[in-house]
Amino acid sequence: MTIKTGHFMNMTNLEKLIIICISYDSLYNPSKTTYSISELELLSANSKSILADIVAKDLQNGKDTNERELLFNNLKQLSTRIIMSAKSIGVTKVHLDDLTFLHRKIQGRRAVAITEDEKNLMALQLKEKAAGTLVDPNVKLLKKNSVSQQSYERMIDNFSKLIELVKVTPEYLPNEVDLKTSALITKLAAMVLANKIVLKSNIVLAKAKYDRDNMFYLQENNLVDTALAVKNYTRSVFGAKSIQNKQLSALLFKKFIK
Repeated sequence: MTIKTGHFMNMTNLEKLIIICISYDSLYNPSKTTYSISELELLSANSKSILADIVAKDLQNGKDTNERELLFNNLKQLSTRIIMSAKSIGVTKVHLDDLTFLHRKIQGRRAVAITEDEKNLMALQLKEKAAGTLVDPNVKLLKKNSVSQQSYERMIDNFSKLIELVKVTPEYLPNEVDLKTSALITKLAAMVLANKIVLKSNIVLAKAKYDRDNMFYLQENNLVDTALAVKNYTRSVFGAKSIQNKQLSALLFKKFIK
C-alpha cells in the first residue's frame, strides 16, 4: 500500500479539516459531541494508527510470501533430480512408474500425457462451444487446465506422496545429501510451515483491512460520514457562499470499499 491511496487521502484531508475547524475558534461549536475537536482528533489519531498498521502487516505479508516462493521455487528441479537419481540407482519399474506419476503432478503436467485424439477433440469442442453448436448435455468438455497441480497446498500434498513412495522404495539410497529421504522430509516440513505462515499472514492483513474499512466507511460515525457532517455543519454556520465553506469544500472525502 502506498501513501497515494484513497484511504490516505481521507486521512490527510481529515487532518486538514481539523486544522481549519480549530481556526474558527469559538465559532466552531457543534451540538453533537462526535463533531467536537477532541473527538475529531481522536478519530484522526486512530485512522493514522490503523493505516500504519496495514503498511506494516502488508510488508510482513510480502516478506512471508517471498520466503515461501523461494522455498517452493526449486521443487520442480528437486523432483526431477529425485527421478533421475531413482533411474540411475535402478529402482524397479513399478516404483519408478509411481514416482514418475507424482513427478508429473509436481511439474504441473498431466500424470498421463494427453493424446493426439484428446487434443483434436478438445479443439473441436471449443470450436463447437464458441459457435453454440455443442448441444449434447451428456458430453463432458475436456479442459487443458483441469489437471493443474500448482497450488501450494497441492504441491505440498504431491511432494508428501512422493516422499512416502521414496521411503518404501528400498533401492532409493542416493549419496547426495539433499536427495536423501531425511533431507526431503526436512524440506517438506519447511514448506508446510512456510505455507501456514503465509496463510496466517493473509488472514491478519485481511482483518486489518476490514478494521480500516469499518473505521473509515462502515461503522456509525465513520471517518467519511463524520467529515461530511462537519462540512455540512460549518455550511450551516457560515453559509454556502462563505470563505469558510469554500475552504472545506476543497477537501474531498470518498468511500473506497468494494
